[in-house]
Parts: sequence; structure tokens; C-alpha cells
Amino acid sequence: MQHKKISFIFGAGASYAQGYPLQDEILSSILKNKKLKESETGKLFISFLKDVYNIDPETLSDKHSLPTLEHILALIDLSTDDEAPLKSEYSKSNLLKIKNALIACLIEAINTSNSYNKYNSYRNLLDQIKESNLYFSEVSFITMNYDTLLENACTSFNPTINLGIDFTNYEDIMSDPFNWWIEPAHDNPDKLDIYKLHGSLSFKYCPYCKSVELIPFGICYENRPEQGCDIPKPKDFKIKTLFDHLEEESLTCPRDSQPARILIIPPTLSKKLDIPAISNLWKKAFSSIIESDYLIFVGYSLPLADIHMWQFLKRASFINQPKKVIIVDLNKVSNNKLLYRYKQIYKNIEFFNTGFNSFLTEGIFKNLLEAMQPNRKKPVQKSSGGC
Repeated sequence: MQHKKISFIFGAGASYAQGYPLQDEILSSILKNKKLKESETGKLFISFLKDVYNIDPETLSDKHSLPTLEHILALIDLSTDDEAPLKSEYSKSNLLKIKNALIACLIEAINTSNSYNKYNSYRNLLDQIKESNLYFSEVSFITMNYDTLLENACTSFNPTINLGIDFTNYEDIMSDPFNWWIEPAHDNPDKLDIYKLHGSLSFKYCPYCKSVELIPFGICYENRPEQGCDIPKPKDFKIKTLFDHLEEESLTCPRDSQPARILIIPPTLSKKLDIPAISNLWKKAFSSIIESDYLIFVGYSLPLADIHMWQFLKRASFINQPKKVIIVDLNKVSNNKLLYRYKQIYKNIEFFNTGFNSFLTEGIFKNLLEAMQPNRKKPVQKSSGGC
């Protein structure tokens, strides 16, 4: 593996800076969304909330009375994995339908919350890295977030994105112009590693053959041309969003035509990493962290529920203590408590009580970059091409 100068670890606070809702805001957004309340998918999920959590969206006055997204996903996973339904109506197949309904609602709520400037922080970060003496291949991004903000922001800089998974749609663009993704060459200096440890809203997973297909930018196409024919004009094919497919339960695996699902793993105490693609992501992220000189945590509070991540980071620290660990978190209530959590793992910590946007726009990150690489010239690397 190529030596890493910096590894970023992003939590929910990083996406919140782009206008995305935090976990305790997502369910409230879903329940206020008129489209979701009128859709069959929304009705299914809201019915589950009413029955299991004794919540009536029509009379809800305090969003803090809502369960967290992780609690609901963990409850469903626990009930399905143990094959011990909560009651007769919630069989394994019904719980999976409810989980898909929740994910569909999550996608719609997130898309609704998007603003015009939603990618600015990530774009600003990438821009500052590009202007420094670092290659993208010397940086890795490790994220706990399901959203695709980071990947979408990368399109402005044209790096080759490595998501750490052998997707089934690594294909020649001309053979299927609407279902492809470029496989990154390992020695490309513009290769940017992004490891999504809890899965992604753009990962379509088949539980039968264990394969993963990437859905670029959350768009699926219908009426696609046959392979090898001329690329049609936009008016000749129909675009369907992920919400549309989940609403119709029409996501299928391209290999075996079995029902597929969106691959997200809630950060819970009962989390199982038994999906090969996710296990491999954690291994690659681990290698990046122990190879890095600096770790920068953005908007990640090391929650107690994510004991897997705590153990993961602690294990890496026994192998290599980074030169410095930088914490970026706008935490007005419990800074000391947050800092203590990190001090249980790392020795040399610098804490910035600020938001992601301020970290980038007030020159803090730029100064850190200069301090990390004094008088360093960008190294000469050769790319094998093919990306």
C-alpha cells in the first residue's frame, strides 16, 4: 500500500455542514414530508412507528420523543437475524419490507433537504488538497455517513475514485453506457480512496450472491439500449430515482436477478460485519490509518454505540501512533467529554472547537497542511493510465 500522509475520518457533523439533517432530525423530516406521508412506502413505515413506538405523527409535538434511526435499524436487524419477530405481523419478510421503506424514506428526506451549495465544504477541502503539495493518492477519506456528498463533490476535480469494492459494474462504458464505473489503477497519483464503513445509499447489495453494484449519483435508468448500440438521446430513456425503485420493490441483482437492497450498516452495539464487501472496506481503512502520519476527525463524536469503531481505532493505535490527531467538532456542551474519549486512544491531540466550514474557510486547514509538509515538493509519480 502507498504511504498515506493524511487520513480523514468523517462523522455526521461533516455532512451536517453541507445542509444534511443530523440523526435526530431525519425522522422528524420524514414525518413532515408530504410526499412520503401520501406514498405507500411512507405509510408502511409510519404505521410501524405508530405500532412499535407508540408515535402518532399527527399529534407529535416534540421531535426528541422520536427514536433514533440507528435504534430502528438495529431493532429490525436484531429481529430479522434472530428470526424472532416482535409479533406475528412482523415476520422476517415483512421486517425487510419495513427496512426498505425506511431507507426509501431516508433517501427522499435527504434529497429534499439538499441545498444549492450542499457540496461546498467537501469541494473546498479537495481544492485545498489539490493546491497543496499532496497527491490525492496520499490522502484517504474514511466516512461513517451513508450519503454521497463526498463522491459527488469529487466530480469537480476529476480524480479517480476508489471506493474499495469490486463492483459488478466495472465495465467498459461503450458496452453499457448507463451502468458503468471506472476501476482505479493502484498507482494512479490522482486515485482518491473513499472508504464508507457503514455502507452507502449508492451501494446495491445482493444477499444471495454477495455482490455489490454501484448506483452512480443515485440514478437508475429504464429502457436502456442493448449493449453495443448507439447511445440514445435523453428523451429516449426513462430515469428512475432510488426512491422510485424502492417504492416499487424493483431493485434486482444484475448477476442472478434476485431481489437486492441498499447496503447500509447502522453503528450499533450488535453490528455484524459479515458482509464480505463491508469487511474488506474495514480492512482497507485499517491499512490506511496505520500508514498515515496524521489523522483528522471531522464531526465524529466516537459514540458509545459504535464500539466497533473504538476498537478499530485502538487496535490501529497499538501498531502506529500518528504524529498528530486533529479533532474538528463544534461541540458546545461536552468538549471535555469528547476530548477524553479520544485521549483514551491517542497521545498527541489537537482539538478545534469549530465547524467543518470554518475549519476550511478560516485558514486552519491550510496552516495545518503547511506545517505537515514544510519545504516539501510534490513527489514525482508515474501513472500507468487506464483510469
